[in-house]
Amino acid sequence: MKKVNKTHPLLPNYTGPVSGFFIFVHHEGILEWSNNILERVDYVRSDKPKAEQAARAKALQAVPLDAVSDATNTAWQAYDTAWQAYYTARQAYDTAWQAYDTAWLKKTFPKTDWAKLWDAKTKTLIFK
Repeated sequence: MKKVNKTHPLLPNYTGPVSGFFIFVHHEGILEWSNNILERVDYVRSDKPKAEQAARAKALQAVPLDAVSDATNTAWQAYDTAWQAYYTARQAYDTAWQAYDTAWLKKTFPKTDWAKLWDAKTKTLIFK
């Protein structure tokens, strides 16, 4: 008979929640929300060193929602909102920087055909 596993997504026979709060999802923090912990499980199994996987399997655990305080939940939602705002701002920054960079290059080196120097595969300029 298979032992039921409702807490450790990296261990066999996991039947616990796929989304929710989990501990030790990443190195940076202890408690973290995941929309799909199975994506992280797949990543750990395919990309993390085998020597780390046993420790990760024991550490990564689902946290019951009733074990998370309202304050923690509210703080996580505020963090998530701030992260989304940062991500949007970062995209705008990157777009603006690219426009600035392109304008500067065209003004500074007006006779250079940048399209011929651009390698789309590596996304770099190739000077020959």
